[in-house]
This record gives sequence, C-alpha cells and structure tokens, in this order.
Amino acid sequence: MVYCLVLGEHPREAFEVENDKFSSISKLRDIIWEKNKDIAPSARKLRLWQVDISNKENEETEKLKILINTPPHEINIENQLEGKELFTNKDFGEYFPDPVLDRHIQIIVEPPSLPATTSTGQKRHADSESVDIESVDTKPKRKKDIPTLESLIVDLEEKIPLDRPPELYPIPSIARRFHKRDIPIISREYVDMRLDVETTDTGRKLIDNLKNETKACYLLYAVSGAGKTRAIFDMSMNENGIYVVYVECRPSSDISNRDYEPTADRNFAQLVASISSAFGPYNDTINNSAREEAKRLIILEFAARVLYLILLKKKFSGITPRDYLLSQLNGGQECITSIRNELRLFGCDFDDLNSIISSALRHLKDKLPNQKSLIFAIDESNVASNKLFSGYFRNINQHPRGLLMPMIEILRLFEISIVIAGTAFTLKQGSDIQSDIGKGNKAKYIINFNTTDSKGVEAYIMRYLDLSDCKIDDIEDSKYLVGRPRLMARLIKEIINAEKVSQENKQMVLEYAVNKTVQSIKDDMIDHLEVIVNKAYEKKDWKNEELRKILMTLFINCWFFDGYVSKSEIDDYSAKLVDCGIASLKSDKDKKFWQVKEPLAIDVVKIVLHSRYNKPTEPLIEKLLYELRQSAYYSNTSKGFIWEYLVIGRLMDFNGKTVSEFVNEIYGDNQPHMPDWAGEAIIDIESYGNLQMFSRLDAKLKDDVDVIESLLYESRFLKYMFKPGHLVRPDGIYIRKLDRVTYWTLLISAKMYTDKLSGTDVNDDKRSTNWNLLYHKKNGEANPKCYKKKKRLNDVCHKDFTCKGSLRIHYIFPGVAQECTSNQSEPSIKGGCYTENNDIIMYIDEELLEHYFKREDVDILKKILT
Repeated sequence: MVYCLVLGEHPREAFEVENDKFSSISKLRDIIWEKNKDIAPSARKLRLWQVDISNKENEETEKLKILINTPPHEINIENQLEGKELFTNKDFGEYFPDPVLDRHIQIIVEPPSLPATTSTGQKRHADSESVDIESVDTKPKRKKDIPTLESLIVDLEEKIPLDRPPELYPIPSIARRFHKRDIPIISREYVDMRLDVETTDTGRKLIDNLKNETKACYLLYAVSGAGKTRAIFDMSMNENGIYVVYVECRPSSDISNRDYEPTADRNFAQLVASISSAFGPYNDTINNSAREEAKRLIILEFAARVLYLILLKKKFSGITPRDYLLSQLNGGQECITSIRNELRLFGCDFDDLNSIISSALRHLKDKLPNQKSLIFAIDESNVASNKLFSGYFRNINQHPRGLLMPMIEILRLFEISIVIAGTAFTLKQGSDIQSDIGKGNKAKYIINFNTTDSKGVEAYIMRYLDLSDCKIDDIEDSKYLVGRPRLMARLIKEIINAEKVSQENKQMVLEYAVNKTVQSIKDDMIDHLEVIVNKAYEKKDWKNEELRKILMTLFINCWFFDGYVSKSEIDDYSAKLVDCGIASLKSDKDKKFWQVKEPLAIDVVKIVLHSRYNKPTEPLIEKLLYELRQSAYYSNTSKGFIWEYLVIGRLMDFNGKTVSEFVNEIYGDNQPHMPDWAGEAIIDIESYGNLQMFSRLDAKLKDDVDVIESLLYESRFLKYMFKPGHLVRPDGIYIRKLDRVTYWTLLISAKMYTDKLSGTDVNDDKRSTNWNLLYHKKNGEANPKCYKKKKRLNDVCHKDFTCKGSLRIHYIFPGVAQECTSNQSEPSIKGGCYTENNDIIMYIDEELLEHYFKREDVDILKKILT
C-alpha cells in the first residue's frame, strides 16, 4: 500500500491506497480522485508528487513541520519537500521499485490552484495581495480642486515611495551544472524567458513600425505560447526599445499558469472586481450608469499607469524602456495602486482624468527618445473581449461588446499607439475590433509567428544552458518540443527547477525536465480540447453540428495526414481550436486560416477524439461520401478525385491482410494460382497524400521521383500511399519491402465513366498500373516530357532493389464491357482477377462494390455514381 496526503490537509488525514488495485500512475490518480472528489472537478486536474515524509507519532521532522505550519499555496513541493512529480504515462513500479516504508507519506496530492482565502473569507491573489474593489459610490463627499499636472506630480512624489527598477539577472549561475549564461528572472526566483534580450522577428517588426507611428493599432493573433507576449516585451527589452504600458487582461481567479507566467496584472484584476461591483449582483447588461462608471474606472487605471512612468523618469533620470517594463512586472503594481487611490481621493470624473492623461502625454513627448507616442499593449485581450462582461457594452453602432471595447474606445481618445494580443478572437472578429477602433485608424494584423523545428529546439536550449554530457535526441518525448516557443522556454525553467533538487547526472535531469514539460502542457491541451468536444456532442443543434464537422475533419487530418489541413478545407470562424491551444493561426495574402502542425497537438487530437469513433476510417469514409454527394451534380473532375480518395480510404480497412487474403476476400477462395510473394506481402497503409503533403513533411522532396525514392529508402513513409501528379499513370502508389533488397508494389487506378469500358480503352487503362510504364503515355509510348524523370526513376527502382511483382487494382465504375470477337459466339469477359507475369491484376466494378465497401455505403455510392 501507499500513503497519500492531499496538500493543505493535516498529516493525520493521510490515507492509504492498496497498490494491488493499480499498476500505473494514471490508474492511481483515478483511485485517489474517487476517494476525494471534492478537491478537483476531474482526476486529470490532480498532480501527484513522490515524497518520503515520516508520519510516525512523536516524530516531527522538518518536512512534517512545513506541511503543518505553512499555507498550502506557499509550499514549494519540489524544493521544500524534495518532491518528484509522477507522470501519468509511467508505471507505478518505475517510481516505487522497493516496498514502501510503513507510516511514511509517499505521495502528495496537489489539487488545482485556487485563490487563497483570508480569515474574513475575501478572495486574495496568489501572491496573497488583496484585490481592492472600488464600489460605484466611492467618490468623496467633498471634491477637491483638480491640480495641474506639475502639482499632481509633486504631490504624488511626496506620498508614494518608488523603488529602483529590479535587476534582470539577480541570481548568477541559477542553472548550476547547466550554467552557460545568465537567465532572466522576475518576481522571486521565477525564470521568465519572455524577458530575453534577444529580439524576435515579430518584436523587431513592431519596434521598427511603432517608432514612426503616432496612433497605430496592431492586432497579434496567435495560439497560446506562440510568442505574442514575448514580442510585446521585445519592444522594451531591445537596446533601442520603446516605452510600453503593459496591461494583462486576467481576472484574479485566472491563475492556472501562475507558476510559469508569474507576471499576473493585479491592477487589472482589481479593475475587473470594481467594474463587477458597479454592475452589481444582477450584472444588468442595460445599466447605462454602470457602463459610465466602468469607463471612469478604466480611464482612472490608465491614468495611474502613465503617471507611474512620469514618476519613475523623474526620480531615476536614466530609466530605460526595459527598466519601466520590469518595474511594471515586479514591484510597480503596488505603486500604480497607490497612484490610483490618490486620484480617487481627488474625486476625478471622466473628463478630469482625460485632461490628466492628455497633459501627461504632452509632458512625456520630449522624454520618450526614439518613439513618437507612448505604446499601450493589451495582452490576453481575448479574455477582455469574450469572457469579461461580454455584451455589457455597446460600440458606436450599438453592437454588444465585452470589456475590451471601452478600453480601446478610451485609448483612441489620445495620440497613443496600441498593440492588442489574444488567442480567441474569431477569424471574422478583426472587423468587429476594427469598428471599435474607428474608421480613421486601420488595424494591422500580425498572425504568422515563427515556429521551431527539432534542430532549432536544441540550438535554443544550448544558447542558454550547457548541455555537455547530454543528448536530447535520445529522449523519446523530445520530439514533442517542436513548434511554439513556449515549449522551449518552459523546458529551460523545468531544467533549472530539477537541477535545484536533483542529485542525478545531467542527462537524467534533462530527461525528467523534458518529460515534465511535455506532460504538463499535454494535460492542459487535453483538458481544453475535451471541453470543446464535450460541448459539441452534448446537444444536437445546428451550431454543434457545424462544430462536430470541424472536429471530425480535424481528427481525420491528424490521424491520417499529420495534421495537414488545406486552406479551404475548414472555415472555423469561431477559432475555438486556436483558443484551446491546438491550432495555429496563419495568413496568406488577406485570407486567414488555421493549421495543426505540432506533434504534441496532433497527438492530443488523436487521444481526445479517437474515443468518438470505432475506427479512424469511419469518419474518413463518412466525410468522403458527403463530399462525393455534394459534387455529384457538378464537376466530374472533382467527383473523380473524391472517388480516388474513397477507394484508398477503404483500402486501409484491409490492413494486416496478405495480398492473397485480400484477393480471396474480394473474389472468393477459388482464385487461380498467385505468385509466391502474394502470400508474404502484407497491406499496411496508414495514410496517403500528394507531393504537397509529402514535401510539407520533408522539404527535400521536390518531385514524384523524390517521393518514390523516399518510399524505398526511408522508413519514415513506410506506411504511406503516394498520390502522384498527372504525368504519372497510376492514381496511387504503395511500396513495401519484403526483405532488405526486394519489394512489391500496390498500384491503383480509380476511374468513373459514363458507359462500361471497352475496346482499346481496356488495354489503355490496364497500362496505367504497369510499374514499368509510370512515365508513359496512355497508348504505352514513352512521354518525351518525362525522359529525365524516367531515367532517374529507373535508377532509383533498380539500382539497389528488385521488384517481385505488383498488385494492380482497377476501380472502374460502372465496369468493363463484355465483348464478342469474330471467332467466338460467346462474349469474352474482360475484367475480373488474373495473374500476368508476376503481377496480380484486379478489377473492382459496380458488381463488386459490396465486396469492397460496406453494404450501407454501397447503396449510397450507387445512387451518387449513377
């Protein structure tokens, strides 16, 4: 048995779990949750830590004292309790190979983060700093005269103490054995790689543009972790940076990423609480007086932040944009709160605050070198747009909006440039935000953020850490680190955290950090996607039906095509998949679309959506039948392509069968003798694609011959069927090795005709699957346009290998005609199945559809194809 304790409970509440009831950490987590359902909404929300804490009577160890005397949100399990996180994809025995000690707490159960509570019951921020709420009626009884800016600054200087801006590298060699260069740290010992002094491409673009603009607006749309915040910080961190007022739109309850992004904007959380108080308990969406009060509270907050910059520059004359940013993130928030409280005492109304900001901006104009206006950056703005007071505000056209709208509306009153960053904007929402910004100011989009491949991941880590004696490629989960920058930045933090407590060698520390990084982010992505999937399937209305179609297409493309989605295939204007961290936004010219490329995101989609289907081919066939039905009365070309995809999709249901077994299943067991290789050759197709898809997976593949060479020489595409270009005769090519030097091919031709195939057309069609005639014309003559490719192909196919034969399948609808020759009174049956040399040639026509497809699909097919 193992003894477990929920973090926050007294050690006497430790409970035991019999370890003969589970073998994996995942199962253990489920059992623990069943015993303690009140601590988390689901088992997936729990984190388990391996510890060794004696819990015997009269033996109060240091660790036991920490558990008893320290508030749970202040306990660092890794450092103070020497905890090691248990990953759910591991077996229990990997962590506990030996019998556990009696009455020792072996597992700490960490519930999901919740705001700490004061003795009065008022919720507090994760840093135990209270969230002040300004009620609607907070103006003083007597209103003072509003001072001039100069006298206001003097007054604030006397009342508000200012600390020198914090250091960027306060702890040298924090990485210990991995130390290579100093690591940026914010707020105690939190590593924050977003404060790196190396400027990203997006950050450099913002700097170059905004230095010369006075009232610009940039919209940064991207998946979480793509580098939006990093680009905003880059504007100030650069040596030639610019001054940025940073606003992070998160309410006080949104602290799920607190440990890894500790820059939560407490002032904004206080603003949200005060606005909520203004609207009252009923959240009256038509309360105009509350709206006006909300706008006063917003402009009050903005005024305090601008005045804070003036105070800093006055006290510390050499303050840089970097200093101002670091001060806002660490220590300056208390000063901003104090400034705001002083302004409240003056009883400032909206117009007063407008005047104060205008005067402050004029004052700063000559004190902001290298830029023409102060920059306001609104981060996590999708929260303010969609989740905070959604529908409570109205734009100039009286359309309902969230909290973001009045924030933008107020900033547009001044000569200020704005950068708005978020994830969950709809793909159409740019027009909504544009209408809020105003017709005179065109918003500019930045959507295409850089991603990182495996070589880039290693280069990034090695830029900051010493990886001597380490091989990251040897770690299985390292393949999931490619993609968005957050994965790499999180890994650096996990390496440093693990190095603080670990006595293992560097490779083991690195492996632990990689696994923890991947597992943590994977769990978050699964949780977010499950919310969307459960909602899509809980109720059958037209909105959910559209969402189910999107999810089905997503699953198909992740399962079969490594996440490849064509630009026109999905029109997810809601962009829910971007918001939940699965898809990345991209743009091509003026069209916005999303894509799924990261191995981790693809894996998450497979895990979450696989349970919705019995077999992955079922949604694929369903989707193709739907598309075939849609094209039935339109383009024959389009219909022909879908027919090709459909027969390939169904072919994957025969995986695991030998060629002989497949032939017998279609034609029956009384087939003529087949070549020996047919009994050894096994069909095993997991995906298919054209040159565009293959080159997306491997940029070195430039033409059809390159792909065929990769099918022969590399194991990466071992289970792929290639759909070549129009100059190659077969509609599909599948190559499988029999041994090191021999192989067989599966070649298909899928055609639809108005009438049955007859005459010379039968022989022309038969040549389309001849392995030796890939670059020949219909009549069998060599195609002069393809001479060089044909020569290259011959070298590739015959230099190191021998082809034992081909399975040549002709899917012909409606079929092959029966013809009479001059010497025969009976028609000569063409088609069927026969052996020619070492090739097996099969014809699957209208009559054999039900032998190939499921009966319910055959009925649909016949209606469509006829």
